[in-house]
Amino acid sequence: MSFDDDVDDQKKKFLASRLEPEQIIRAAEAFVDKLSIEIQSKRLKFDYEFDNEDGPRISVLYALAPFHIGTVYVQGNGSIAFTSDSEYFPQLVAYETEEEFFAEAREFLVEGLAAFELDEEEDAYEA
Repeated sequence: MSFDDDVDDQKKKFLASRLEPEQIIRAAEAFVDKLSIEIQSKRLKFDYEFDNEDGPRISVLYALAPFHIGTVYVQGNGSIAFTSDSEYFPQLVAYETEEEFFAEAREFLVEGLAAFELDEEEDAYEA
């Protein structure tokens, strides 16, 4: 098999693994429920949103104050991405599977929230 044949075969595999737009929406809606189950917290809130440009996304919010932690995207290939503009959380992390996401998300959310809350407490004390 030639190199070009290998590329064509790989393209077919990629296309076969892609989710249709409706499947992506359903997967993102289901992922909100999984987040709430896997990461049970009074500190976090997960909101499903649909943006015509970006598609479905899940906002991760700090429930005790107006603070946007980050956004979770369910990709067309079934992978999961987390983005954040906050200094307390990773800017961008991507995972091939939900299992990989959940294996790491709890750790970076715990560390980030702890640092955020400590800074907020120190700021309140200094004020």
